Amino acid sequence: MQEKIIAILNQRPFQASLVLHLILFGLVYSIFTPFYQTNDDVLMMLIVRGISVVTEPSEYVLFMNVLLGRFLKNLFLLYPDFDWYSFFMVSCLFVSFTVLGYLFFKYLKNTYILLYFLIFVFCIEIYILLNLQFTIVASITALAGMLTLCQTNIIPPRDIVISTLCILISTMIRYQSTLLIFILLLPFIIISFYHEKLESISRYFKIIVSNIIIAFVFFIYSDADYKNYSNDYIYFKSYIVKITDQNLETFYNEKEFMDILNSARWSKNDFEMIKNWFFMDKNLYNIKSFKKITNKKHLFSVNFNLLSVKSYFFLYEIFSSKISFFMISVALGLFFIFPNKKDGYITSCLTIVVLVILVVFIRYTMKWPPERVLIPMFITAISVILFSYRKLNIQNICRWKLHVYLLTALIALYSGASLIQDQYNNSIYISSYNDSLKKFCNRIPNGSLVVGWGVGFPYENILPFESISYLKHFYTYPLGAFQRADDQMKILYQYHIGNIYYDIGNNDKIFLMVYSDKEKHLLKTYVKEHYNFNTEFLVVDRIGPRQLLKIIYKQ
Repeated sequence: MQEKIIAILNQRPFQASLVLHLILFGLVYSIFTPFYQTNDDVLMMLIVRGISVVTEPSEYVLFMNVLLGRFLKNLFLLYPDFDWYSFFMVSCLFVSFTVLGYLFFKYLKNTYILLYFLIFVFCIEIYILLNLQFTIVASITALAGMLTLCQTNIIPPRDIVISTLCILISTMIRYQSTLLIFILLLPFIIISFYHEKLESISRYFKIIVSNIIIAFVFFIYSDADYKNYSNDYIYFKSYIVKITDQNLETFYNEKEFMDILNSARWSKNDFEMIKNWFFMDKNLYNIKSFKKITNKKHLFSVNFNLLSVKSYFFLYEIFSSKISFFMISVALGLFFIFPNKKDGYITSCLTIVVLVILVVFIRYTMKWPPERVLIPMFITAISVILFSYRKLNIQNICRWKLHVYLLTALIALYSGASLIQDQYNNSIYISSYNDSLKKFCNRIPNGSLVVGWGVGFPYENILPFESISYLKHFYTYPLGAFQRADDQMKILYQYHIGNIYYDIGNNDKIFLMVYSDKEKHLLKTYVKEHYNFNTEFLVVDRIGPRQLLKIIYKQ
């Protein structure tokens, strides 16, 4: 029976993977409601669609390559009522997972590892399909493309085309994700190449170099186009990310920190305002002041202290998560079943070591790695473990190994099922909140401008593939990395806004949306310090903890 299953999968790997994922994707999107993990995806969808946050469709979509943005923009111009952004993301996931399944089935030699793979497919993939996020999509697409190159010493031309397309699309969605996956896959790639003939390695090298050159050309073109579009936006974005991602105040004592703020003519409240993503008034928050805040050498050095309790707690929190339990259980199961298979053992261990080093490096040089970064890293490690052992031929295992195998499979299944349960609960919550959002938006007066401070406006509750007509009668101005882009500045010009701090209290069509009272206090202090106005807040409407405010200034 086992031989028949293996023979069928080996003979028709693509068809088996295609059918498996057609069924899986069909079931997931017919039963569950997908949602976006972060606001970034919603904002990029709205930008390229030309709704709410911009006055017309734009190809300059924050993190993506401008060529991809232009492609999506043209699709929206042809068929504006269809959500091409979400369709593109789901299509990338479908192609990538189908390719991974094809590669796995093509060289599968034992059914023991097949169970782990099926658990991986039905748990991890469902989690990702419900939890759409462009960074994760870029990572999975890069993973499929790179693993395609490591399958055998003779790569069919069709697979070369698939690999190249996956890698290039990944770099256009988010090139940092492609680079991260490449680093994680290095042990697997090196050991795979080690077993190939010299002429095959030369062919691999040519393919990889070609991909790097094409991706680099795309990147250079996109970077030049963005700078031509809005050089001001590029600089502001780079500095604001440094300030918000790093806790700058923790690098100094109180006196040093105040001296740096004074050199930029900022108060503590000014610093907190920009750290919490409020409007960047160019008279105060300009390139010159940003350089003064961020130019100290040790801001870019490694803030590394593994001896602290906080550090150990961070590592424990990361590696006790459900998806890491999944990875560890699969690794332990395979180590016990195949104890003498050095290549698989070495590759898996090296990949996990690289993963730990990357997580620690990201934590101590930038910020806590968000879920959208950690999830692809763990998925890559799981894939390396599965692919390292799939070619090993074993028919029967002893009883104690069978017990370990079943136990680790159950742990993996439990961890995966828990992930699905979490996302299902999130899906139900966001679906119900989405109904409230529609009612809330319909109550906003026509022609209004809603300034959303940080997470003020609930973009995350806009669902993929839904009609967003309820957003078309007013504009929103999200105060994030995109706020100084030319496309969004047009909205301010349309409302004759020169200084949003002043105009927000003197224009009946402008409302402020905040998430907490902290933001109200920051604005009140800022206006008092810089304009000597007293501020009153009139709550116009609410949705959950968020408040829609009308600002009233008094001398």
